[in-house]
Amino acid sequence: MSTDNPSVSDLITTSSAKKAGVIRPVLVTNQKGVKFFTFTLTAEQFMELGRVERFGETEFGVNRRYSDSHAIAIAEAMLESDVTFAENPIGALEGGWTFVNGELRYKRGAYIVLDDGQHRRGALEVLNPDERLRWEYIITVTQGVDYATRVKLFLQQDKSRRIDARLKLQMQHEVGDWKTEAERRAYGLCQELATDPRSPLKDMIIMGETDKRPYEGRHRPAGINVKGLHLTFTSLMSRRSPLSQLSEEKQLEVCKNMVRAAAHAWPNAWQSSRHTLTTARGINAVLKLMISGNAFKLAVGNDFSYDNLLRVFGTIPKFDWGAKRSKNETEAVLRERLDRAIGNALARSAVEDADAIMT
Repeated sequence: MSTDNPSVSDLITTSSAKKAGVIRPVLVTNQKGVKFFTFTLTAEQFMELGRVERFGETEFGVNRRYSDSHAIAIAEAMLESDVTFAENPIGALEGGWTFVNGELRYKRGAYIVLDDGQHRRGALEVLNPDERLRWEYIITVTQGVDYATRVKLFLQQDKSRRIDARLKLQMQHEVGDWKTEAERRAYGLCQELATDPRSPLKDMIIMGETDKRPYEGRHRPAGINVKGLHLTFTSLMSRRSPLSQLSEEKQLEVCKNMVRAAAHAWPNAWQSSRHTLTTARGINAVLKLMISGNAFKLAVGNDFSYDNLLRVFGTIPKFDWGAKRSKNETEAVLRERLDRAIGNALARSAVEDADAIMT
């Protein structure tokens, strides 16, 4: 794959048919007075016929600003064995096009102005010809509709419902579609903590799809969003984690020890609607001490046992987890305040030890 062409953004604005041709078969549908033509193009046909006109750059341009990095990312994904793109590029027929007997006929110079799909079109420019042979595209286009209608069709993409992040994780787990081993193990840990009767987080993690995003303040009966927890556990079990030198079993044990120690160090704040400890911010702040808590690391050393973690958290039994206190705090701010409290406790302990030696 070559990415040396700096003018892909301009190149894809000049495409047109080099000679007359025919496209068949063509599916025709009508929705509220708008006729749509849907058909399949090979990658080479898509490159020849697909032209991009951008909003604000040409009189009737609809497409958004072009991003080289986005097109390259798509091209790199296209090289992976299990990647497909099912969503149709959309556009409009321009130039000499006629629809006769179930087929579209076009003249030299005709083209499809792409109202959405320019990055898929641009990605083909950086793939070599052999790689492009594997690809075909289903295209949906209009013909002769006014500019305002084309813009409205483009804007309707915002009405599409994105896949719920929790459903996506469940599906990835079902088919084993993880980018890293850490992601796979992290999700397994979330499942265990959500269902194991011995887990302090049993029935407190939102694992499945929900109608609305579980914002703090209204999700208390359901618990903690698995998406953020999964990201945190993935970080703790990644190659860059402080736990990377431990075995996989030991990493899982440490993560569970962190949760258990927090639950037992602050029992009054655990699962209390007046405290933030078992909100997404709270539990992730505790877990991420392992990554960025300098005072915490100093206090814990290399002993990640439950007893030692409980000892460290136990140095600040009166830490303020109150919802009012942390109402406007981000997870990072809450984590810094927690780490600072541990640091202050360490300092006090050092002074007390020095005084004891002096006396």
